Amino acid sequence: METLKGAFKSKTVWFGMLVASLSWLQQFVGTLEGLTPEQVSLIGTGIGSIVIWLRLVTNVSLTQKGKE
Repeated sequence: METLKGAFKSKTVWFGMLVASLSWLQQFVGTLEGLTPEQVSLIGTGIGSIVIWLRLVTNVSLTQKGKE
């Protein structure tokens, strides 16, 4: 239970939920239709870079965050 509580305090988890939500929403809006493959790859690189940065700034486990 503490891991679940800690997950909601994690920037990485919130970012993952945001990316998943936007990916799901995109199927209805069609926002990527006008983008070139190069632009899509830049978006993917940006998302990957943010995930790596969030992992680097993470210094507490999800279980530990749940106890705070």
